Amino acid sequence: MSNPHRFEYTEDMDNKIKELVLKHGKKWSKISDCLCNVVTEDAVRNRYKRLSGVAFRPCEKTHHSVRPCRHFWTAEEDERLVYAVQVNGTNWHKIREHEFPYKSRQAIRNRARRVGLTLFKVIASLIPPEF
Repeated sequence: MSNPHRFEYTEDMDNKIKELVLKHGKKWSKISDCLCNVVTEDAVRNRYKRLSGVAFRPCEKTHHSVRPCRHFWTAEEDERLVYAVQVNGTNWHKIREHEFPYKSRQAIRNRARRVGLTLFKVIASLIPPEF
């Protein structure tokens, strides 16, 4: 169920944001003003980061960590997560250890919830259809 108050971006709006970033740089308040304040400057910044495929700043200690820079979940990672939850249930520590050592247990759990993986759905998917 979607939030009725949530703003839905259009392709035109996305293109306008990219165009304004090229023109004004990353001056989010200026860009928000150019968009007639339809969205806040924080929302514009977050949308631009999503459009450019960069969710967060890179890790500052990448040479000390096995974790790469943060990024959005890929479709392949989502598939691996679905399978890992089917095999391990909601043992986030085990899933992290075997599948996603570069992500936190909380990130894995949150992603599972966002893609609709509840323990009930996982158990239901394992029961043969004749039951």
